[in-house]
Amino acid sequence: FLGMTAFLASVVIANAKPLFDKPIYNEETKSYFELVDGTHFNNRQGLSWRGALAEAEKRNFNGVQGRLAKIPSAQTELFLRVNLRLEHNTWFGAYYDCGAKNMFWVTGEPFQRNSYANWHPVTWFRGHEGSFCATSSSQDPRMPTYLAMADDDKNWALQLPFKRYYHYIVEYPTGGRGNSGAKASAAPAGAQTAAQNPNQ
Repeated sequence: FLGMTAFLASVVIANAKPLFDKPIYNEETKSYFELVDGTHFNNRQGLSWRGALAEAEKRNFNGVQGRLAKIPSAQTELFLRVNLRLEHNTWFGAYYDCGAKNMFWVTGEPFQRNSYANWHPVTWFRGHEGSFCATSSSQDPRMPTYLAMADDDKNWALQLPFKRYYHYIVEYPTGGRGNSGAKASAAPAGAQTAAQNPNQ
């Protein structure tokens, strides 16, 4: 858990507005992170996790395709909270697979026993015990994960697949610093992404 450091960070960003559409480099992950506002989707109802997954993969920065963000450490999570000025529930790139009974990143890597996580104890228990999984589709057994910024504890939490949130975090795994003046862009209309093509 982030503890006192997260509390201090929340005080610093309490009066700051979220930073949208400005990729910021993180030295630890060697990638850029960007907060995207999906308010305009679905008659201003926002995006499901699966929708955010597809939209993230349509984005491009410095020639690198985006993906929903991985948060591998407390330091990375604190970096995101402070620099992107998160204040609303926000999708990121982790999910619980009801068939495999394990957490995974969108890159396909499973969570290991020592993997970093910042779970909200109640919602993690509900998901892990299968109450969320009872509502899952056999075609997509993924229970998505989000940053529960609306809660006082500001932890990770599992959510049902049809739930919609306005914001999501995109990561561009560039492997190092690129042109800091470059802007992220969406793929041309009709471009196929890995999220849209089940054969990839």
